[in-house]
Amino acid sequence: MRPTSSTTLSTFVMKTLLQIILTAVPVAATSSWITSELQEPVAQEPGKAIHEMSEMEVMELMMKMGAPGEEHKQLAKSAGKWDVTMGMRMSPDAPWEYSKGSSKITMIMGGRYMVEQTTFEMMGMETKGMLVQGFDNLSKKYQTMWIDSFGTRMMLSEGERVGKDQIVYRGTMKDFVTPEGRPYKYVITEKSDDHTIMEMYDTIPETPEAPMPKEPNVVVMKMEYKRAAE
Repeated sequence: MRPTSSTTLSTFVMKTLLQIILTAVPVAATSSWITSELQEPVAQEPGKAIHEMSEMEVMELMMKMGAPGEEHKQLAKSAGKWDVTMGMRMSPDAPWEYSKGSSKITMIMGGRYMVEQTTFEMMGMETKGMLVQGFDNLSKKYQTMWIDSFGTRMMLSEGERVGKDQIVYRGTMKDFVTPEGRPYKYVITEKSDDHTIMEMYDTIPETPEAPMPKEPNVVVMKMEYKRAAE
């Protein structure tokens, strides 16, 4: 049945849109309906289908599902400038190579996403990287996207908080070694509001003859963040 009035049409469109949002994509609303104040996200009322909700209820649900919550407040604590020490190695038995870098972290979209822009040295060359990090109120998981000036691919990952001070992210690494992809993970440990450590694990055979492990098993990168003096 088609909607027969502008009001009915508006409600129909809103409910259809919300149904798509709730079933297909993460919610990150940027409508003028939503304030920039940090609010606690709430789920849809149990037992009530989208088509049974009024226009006001649909609007309220969209606003609450798209609003930043406690997890976003935690991400916002990282905003500012940081001094970074990076350690890298190419294999389990290779020596660590260290370099210095800097990072600037800002919150965007009304406190919904954290953007980190980092400058560091890789293989003797200056490299720039950017990390977009957020928390999806729908899946209840953290999400990241990493890009840098050393390659052309986007690295995506999804994570969950483990305990009070750690977030563990997992994703698939695709490169010329394994174009089909292999698992990787990285662990962020929040030592304090001014000190954070990131460790990245790759999936690498212990020896050239050994089979490929099924889980990330070797730390190949370490980054230590200390808040820079103003």
